[in-house]
Amino acid sequence: MVIVAVDDDSVAEVGEWPWSRQAQGELVDAVADAGAAVIGYDVLLPGDAGDDDSLARALSRVPTVVAEGYSSAVRTDRGLLSVSGAVAPGPEISSAARAVGHAVITADTDGVTRTVPLVVAPAGEDFAGSLALRVADLADGAVDQLYVRPGMVQVGGLSVPTEGDAAVRVHWSAGLEPRGPSIVSAADLLDGSIDPAVLDGAVVFVGATAVALGDRHVTPLRPGATTPGVVVQAQVASTILSSGWVLPVAPWWSALLVLVLSSGLARAALTLRLRWVAVAAVGVPALYLVAAVVVFGTLGLLADTVRVPVALVGSTVLAVVVRLLVEQRERRRTIDLFTRYVPESVAEHLLRTGRAREAADGERVRVGLVFCDLRGFTPLAASLRPGQVREILDRYYDFACAVVFEHRGTVMQFVGDEVFAVFGAPDPLDDPASAARACGLALQARAGELERELAAAGLPEVRFGVGVHVGEVVAAHVGPVRRRQYAVIGDPVNVGSRLCGTARAGEVVLSVAVAEGAVGGDVEAVELKGVADPVAMIRVAAPVGWSGGPTATSPAPADGDGTRGEPAAAHPNQT
Repeated sequence: MVIVAVDDDSVAEVGEWPWSRQAQGELVDAVADAGAAVIGYDVLLPGDAGDDDSLARALSRVPTVVAEGYSSAVRTDRGLLSVSGAVAPGPEISSAARAVGHAVITADTDGVTRTVPLVVAPAGEDFAGSLALRVADLADGAVDQLYVRPGMVQVGGLSVPTEGDAAVRVHWSAGLEPRGPSIVSAADLLDGSIDPAVLDGAVVFVGATAVALGDRHVTPLRPGATTPGVVVQAQVASTILSSGWVLPVAPWWSALLVLVLSSGLARAALTLRLRWVAVAAVGVPALYLVAAVVVFGTLGLLADTVRVPVALVGSTVLAVVVRLLVEQRERRRTIDLFTRYVPESVAEHLLRTGRAREAADGERVRVGLVFCDLRGFTPLAASLRPGQVREILDRYYDFACAVVFEHRGTVMQFVGDEVFAVFGAPDPLDDPASAARACGLALQARAGELERELAAAGLPEVRFGVGVHVGEVVAAHVGPVRRRQYAVIGDPVNVGSRLCGTARAGEVVLSVAVAEGAVGGDVEAVELKGVADPVAMIRVAAPVGWSGGPTATSPAPADGDGTRGEPAAAHPNQT
């Protein structure tokens, strides 16, 4: 297939367009002399110009289809374009040509021509075939009856699949692009500067390609530029003659594909690491586009290469947003939960290291335990106003929590005037015993800070005893949904609580297990309520303001108020 183009050089050499019918006849004669098999003459020849003889004689030499134009085209319920305002050739030209074909070219809503109507419905006629369709039909030497069927146009041995408006989707070929190898200049043909063999046996379209002559259309062939109408007609004829059908994939199939792929991407976005989600979000649409190209090249199926990839990327982005929102909410909930017991930095660390879920669900860990209980506070509270009691406890709790947090401990709970802390859960420590021991001694060593703070507020001083132990426990979030709390369960908790009960004001009682030789003093074995075997412990006195090493004191069990008597009751975490 060859296009003989009336381009800028042709206009400059022959004269202003439109040329006279005689000059056009000379051009058609040159095409016929070169051996063209069929001519599609895409030039409007309105009425009888009076000098049609030479052009009509030239057109009769080769099977030719001449163009017919229309000034308006309107879509109808018949599925065909209703056209009016015909610009038709005169009777002499029409008689010389083997057929007349309409030259209507339409565009999609975005202004791009992707399909061209093969059949239109002129006023007073059933329908008329297009220039390209008639040229393709004439290629076998005969003009056949035209049939319009749902989704198809049939003429002779050709069955062309169509879409709305009986339009065929064009299979655009770069071989017919302007300045391409299938385009020859009319000027070159007329002056004999090209080999006539180029046109020998070819289907030839003749038409204007110079930009100034109009008839330009936006097509996928040349993004950002326009394509001459004669090139569009040649592309349509090439599509028909080569059976290069472009069949759009059914919308329901695209929707199903989006549903399946989007579901997979959404699942990946909710479960995979974000870097792999990014790979999937780019890779899957890219693979889809590659597959679309392969399917188009092999089967002629035109997949949706815009909405499907956009839907895939959009669904992935949406899933990632949902994931981030859920993770943020879960993160905030987890931080809120853990910051009741540990500093927010520790809670953030648990989330970053992925241990938050494990810590909440439950784990068996070795922890250090510290109990700090006020001595003589019950009778003191009875003599104070409620506001003073609350303020003393608040300042005491703040002091104790600060010391615990400094040693990477977790404040488990406040029971009356007792503070219970663990070391090694939920944030694991290499040496929980050492951390607990250091915290217990620091509480007594810095008791002067609390005393000075209370004195400055006009509040009476308070003293406390400290018990320290180490052992293996089960740590988890327990309790009903509306009142869950982080707890440690195990016999070491009971032992630590009982050791605290034996400590007098200003004392730290450590089990030998937690002392680990780091604290000197007399070791005594005591029987603790609820504990099967005697527990070896060391009693250490750390006076207010003390800053040196620990000093051992003689055994002197005390009750919760600092007086000698029965050891304190079991801790609430124990039975």
